[in-house]
Amino acid sequence: TISTLIGNHRHNSSKGGSYFERSQFSYAIERPGIILLDEVSRANTTSNNILFPVLDKRRTLTLDIAMGEEQKIKVNDGVCFVATANIGSEYTGTTSLDPAFTGRFRVVTIDYMPDDAEIKILKLRKACDNKEGEIIVKVANHLRQLNREGELSTAVSVRNTLDAAEMVSGGLSLNHSLELAFLPVYMREEREAVLDVLSSF
Repeated sequence: TISTLIGNHRHNSSKGGSYFERSQFSYAIERPGIILLDEVSRANTTSNNILFPVLDKRRTLTLDIAMGEEQKIKVNDGVCFVATANIGSEYTGTTSLDPAFTGRFRVVTIDYMPDDAEIKILKLRKACDNKEGEIIVKVANHLRQLNREGELSTAVSVRNTLDAAEMVSGGLSLNHSLELAFLPVYMREEREAVLDVLSSF
C-alpha cells in the first residue's frame, strides 16, 4: 500500500496534533541491504508508480506529506531490490505489470523444482516416506502438465503437495489426502477430470 511505502499522518495531542510518520520502508532504503518487494502483481498501480524513481537511476523516494513540503529520500548505493510476482489469469487479486515496472528488473522465471528435490522436502518437512512422496509429486506433475496444455485452469503448488504429505503422515489414506489437498484448487467443473487423474495413480 501507499502508506507502507511512504508513511502515514498521525494525530497525537502531546505532539501538537497532526504529524507525519515515515514508513519503515523509507528508513530501510537508507541502509545497505536486500529489500524484497513481495507479490508486486497484487499492489495497486499507484504503489508501483511510487517505486519507479526508487528503482531507476534516480534512486529516490519522494515523501509527499501533504503539508506544503516534499522530502526526497536517497536510496543507499548498497541497496538491492528483489521482487516476486505470480503471473497468470488463475491468480485472483493480481494485476498485469506495466512493462515500465518490469523493465527495471532482470526477470527470472522460476519453474517447479526437480522431482527428487520436492520429494525430499515432503520427507523432511512432513515426514512422509519416499514412496508416498513420489506418488504425491507424480500426481502433482501430471496436473501441472495438464495446466501447461490448457486443459486445467491452474496448477498444484508445492504448498498443496506439502498439505497432502501432512495428511498422509497424520494417518489418512494417500488417495483421500490427495483429494483433500488438490481438489479445492480447481473449479467445480474441472474436479471430475482431476478425480480421474487421482484414481489412475
